[in-house]
Amino acid sequence: MNEIGVTLSAHVPLSLKLKVEEIANTKGISSSDIVRQALESYLQQAGSTPPTMEQKNDPPITDPLMVMDLDAIRDALSAAEKHVEELELAVKPLLTGHTLQSRSHILSSYKSQILSRTRSLKSELYRIKRQYQKIRHHNPELTDKLLKLYNTVCSIEKAFAEA
Repeated sequence: MNEIGVTLSAHVPLSLKLKVEEIANTKGISSSDIVRQALESYLQQAGSTPPTMEQKNDPPITDPLMVMDLDAIRDALSAAEKHVEELELAVKPLLTGHTLQSRSHILSSYKSQILSRTRSLKSELYRIKRQYQKIRHHNPELTDKLLKLYNTVCSIEKAFAEA
């Protein structure tokens, strides 16, 4: 079963956010991965196994080359996720909180840079998709992450293309 992913927002103290980012950087994964792991762990301890844990009934991968490829894809997706998160943080103030006239001026000055960045990220996500398809292995978690990142980048691109 392939469950749809959603974005979950939570208000946390800055110190907690910084600790999560520090751990993520140390492990070479995204902050989202840390939060997901923490939620899964909490739900498992509380006696409610999260859906992502229940879905992991696939037989273990024994081909070491496939494991290597999947690790490379996971690493590439984590790096792409960090870049998309940075882009989202950069564009959020540009799309909100200004008068229509000042927002229009701000958007026009950054539009080409943002569109260039979205094209670059989309190219990277397509490269990851091709690499993922080449190994002919379906992993719902990786598929969901790839689609989520692609949809986020497309949304940002659309917002700036229409501005």
